[in-house]
Amino acid sequence: MQRILILRFSSLGDVVLLGALVDELRTRWPKHEIWLATKPDYAPLFEDDTRLNRVLRLSHESGGLRGLARELQSVEFDLVLDAHGSLRSRLLCLALAGTPVKRIAKDTAARLLFLRTRVATPPLTRHQVDRYLALAGAEGKSVRPTLQLREKDHASATAILGGSELPFLAVAPGSRHATKQWPLERFSEVAAHWQREGHGEVVILGSEQERELCQEMASLLPREARVCAGELDLRALAALLSRCRVLLCNDSGLMHLSEAAGTPVLAVFGPTSRELGYFPLDPRSRVVENELPCRPCSRNGARPCHMEQEYCLLLSDSDRVIRILEENWT
Repeated sequence: MQRILILRFSSLGDVVLLGALVDELRTRWPKHEIWLATKPDYAPLFEDDTRLNRVLRLSHESGGLRGLARELQSVEFDLVLDAHGSLRSRLLCLALAGTPVKRIAKDTAARLLFLRTRVATPPLTRHQVDRYLALAGAEGKSVRPTLQLREKDHASATAILGGSELPFLAVAPGSRHATKQWPLERFSEVAAHWQREGHGEVVILGSEQERELCQEMASLLPREARVCAGELDLRALAALLSRCRVLLCNDSGLMHLSEAAGTPVLAVFGPTSRELGYFPLDPRSRVVENELPCRPCSRNGARPCHMEQEYCLLLSDSDRVIRILEENWT
């Protein structure tokens, strides 16, 4: 029995996209044991997933990096796939001395060159999923990330959405970095249009930390909208998204979660772009963006804008987004 360990600790979008690698490994080696080590926040995505034999957590409660290293050293692995390429994942690989390691190609030099010169070299034609699949020798294979949703996940989603037969527009106005957030009032204008035109219902999604943001958006709408901010774990949230017509969002982790759940996205991109490797994969999805000489301005959109205003976001008005929504999902 061969045993493979995958290391990927964060962030939400990256861990969701890892589903493509998990799927490819299970298809290619159906009798191998496949283990995953990740952070506690993201472990629920793959716990009880039949494609994985075990999910380990990198947490302070279990001793942090040293505790995880001790746990891994008690097991014999035939291969480690370092899908993170961080200092922590490298240290864990060192702790497993003698075990073969394949490490993700992060294309850091190509990204830095692009940010400074806007010259896109061949590595930047790769999506993050391609970088993952390369670890299994399957780069270029059309494998899309998926999640295994359970009955209890769908039951949790139903508790939020009820039994409505009307189409749901899901809206996720938040993002890990404020610099990537389209203005809240514009999200509200699109959702209000959906309600006024009788297209269906609205559910506003976010993390527990984004609850106030989600509630503020709900207060701006002409009719009641459901708010789900931190009530569900990630698999149940994916089940909720699977019942929606489309997710309106920023470039965020929920964008990837929605597509993995089978629901396309209408995403407003600002300081990030396709070349950074995290564009939507679903052919039904749409992206609203503006080509500007200052864009992209950083690897993940976290750097403060140096312009007078965030034109990359502000040039995308709600009418433009409404038009795309009408053309594709009504």
